[in-house]
Amino acid sequence: MIQNAAPERFGAAFFISGARMQIVSIDPGLHCAGVALWDGMRGSLEWAGLVQADAAAQARAALSDFQRSQAAGFPMLARAVYGRIVPRLRETPRIVIEVPQVYDRRKSVGDPNDLINLAFMAGLIIGALPTDNVTVVRPAEWGGQVQKAIKNSRAVDSLSTEEKARIEIPKAAGTLLHNVLDAVGIGLWYLRRSGLRRG
Repeated sequence: MIQNAAPERFGAAFFISGARMQIVSIDPGLHCAGVALWDGMRGSLEWAGLVQADAAAQARAALSDFQRSQAAGFPMLARAVYGRIVPRLRETPRIVIEVPQVYDRRKSVGDPNDLINLAFMAGLIIGALPTDNVTVVRPAEWGGQVQKAIKNSRAVDSLSTEEKARIEIPKAAGTLLHNVLDAVGIGLWYLRRSGLRRG
């Protein structure tokens, strides 16, 4: 369990105990995040979509890319996730969020410093949400060594027709849908591990 948000920041209504805990699974990025919301009692998907920071506000900042991501992208995305999730909550959720993993440098892609930024982003999102009930998971833990396209296809195949209809497809679906499906995959991994969903 990761301690973060203090109850008084959000009001007692968020902390009334009950049987139907909701689960929020998150695949964070530097400027967007895939998010999925689950009914923890039924183990079913309630909503999934892409949350993005305000790109226009980032563009207005006369800063370097790194400074802009710190000054605008990070806090704004955490606030944006809060804004999309909190209205959908019935009570205190459990957060299941991916955190970055360090790979062999021969297998890594991109700037390894981005992992630091990504870990920072995950922490900001955790801190923004009204719960201290958090599970962190590394990519290899929930997805193994399976290729992303195969993981995403398996996640979709695991959903019912009704659940599939609850996924908001991003406008730039070709490049960003995988973030949403990763969030779904993380949620499915957690639910099955917890015995809340079979198959």
